[in-house]
Amino acid sequence: VTNTEKNEGKISTGVIIVIISIIIAIIAGCIGYFCYRRKNIVKKEYEKKKFIFDKIFTENSNQNCLFETTGKNVVDSVLEGYNGTIFAYGQTGTGKTYTMVGDFENEEKKGIIPRAFDYIFDKIKKIQKNEEKTNFSIEISFIQIYLELIQDLFEPNNNVKIREDPEKGVYLEGVKWIKVQIEIGRASCRERV
Repeated sequence: VTNTEKNEGKISTGVIIVIISIIIAIIAGCIGYFCYRRKNIVKKEYEKKKFIFDKIFTENSNQNCLFETTGKNVVDSVLEGYNGTIFAYGQTGTGKTYTMVGDFENEEKKGIIPRAFDYIFDKIKKIQKNEEKTNFSIEISFIQIYLELIQDLFEPNNNVKIREDPEKGVYLEGVKWIKVQIEIGRASCRERV
């Protein structure tokens, strides 16, 4: 600012911009401080949760390792009366079908489902050997969730919906259940899947 501008009461545009910038910075600082204080007053401290993996499988993991680590415990729980689900999730082409189904005829390449069948039928035979009067009823369904739709793989045209009932709990309406006889169970499951 020159002496003439000072004497005439004129202030340059640059000075006005600097003054406005300082005022804006002060206002922004006050608003920021107020919001920060307000946020800390209202903010609730939530417990931080940590999620860990029980096991990580690499491309070198074999099918038996997968079943022993994941499937066997789920099947044991189901045989004790609990609900159990083995859920394969991932992009197309990442190996979900191979992991779950694999090759029924090749012992090394059998997936979780055929291994679960074998494990269940072997366990039933052991129980029936020790307790002759024990009866078992096995029914299977085979579904997938694809493009956010539940599909029945035994009856692809069925309209499957998730329902909830106070007595049944959560269940799938419209899913085909197939009763399996233990003597022919393995062959029957292979043919169906």
